[in-house]
Amino acid sequence: MYFRDNPVLQRELVVNLRMTRGFLLLFAYVALLGLLVYAAWPADQTLDLARPEEAKKLVNLFFFGQYVLVSLMTPSFAAGAITG
Repeated sequence: MYFRDNPVLQRELVVNLRMTRGFLLLFAYVALLGLLVYAAWPADQTLDLARPEEAKKLVNLFFFGQYVLVSLMTPSFAAGAITG
């Protein structure tokens, strides 16, 4: 089953993304991840991603940032769903 064939997911996306809040949260999420990667980028503007240690460090930091942001945003969505 494709995502576009899922009527429940389609309805949730349409209803939630019609509100300004949905766009603002999505923008904040992407902006914070971008800031995390920018802060972790080396100062000398060279990053040898051919070396597994450096590539793994950057990828781990990115996914840790995603984990933290999802952990912070999930309770707000759950609370919004409960209160209506």
